[in-house]
Amino acid sequence: MNEQIKYYFIVNKWAGAHHSAQTWERLHQLLVQNAVNFERVVTKYPQHATQLAQEIADLHPQDWVIVAIGGDGTLLEVLNGVRRSKNTVPIGYIPAGSGNDFARQSASPLIHTQPYSN
Repeated sequence: MNEQIKYYFIVNKWAGAHHSAQTWERLHQLLVQNAVNFERVVTKYPQHATQLAQEIADLHPQDWVIVAIGGDGTLLEVLNGVRRSKNTVPIGYIPAGSGNDFARQSASPLIHTQPYSN
């Protein structure tokens, strides 16, 4: 049975002087408008993204994509969490921190490194 892919967003609302919280609000509207299947959690303390990513990877190894919204630190925590899991799951990244060094240095045409605006 081929289920719809579900996105699990891990949002660090403190990243980028709250830029990631603003980014999430705009993204949330798009997800709802397009009937995308998703869940969202906001990190509450250091290393929380690591714990959340590992838990979701352990529980849902198929048909889920974990998406980090924040800065380089948030991405690193999510990567560490997935690395600790016994499963392999895809990871997405929406750079919304103050530096976004990873996004700038990866030079991928699929990565948008400038803030989104209305």
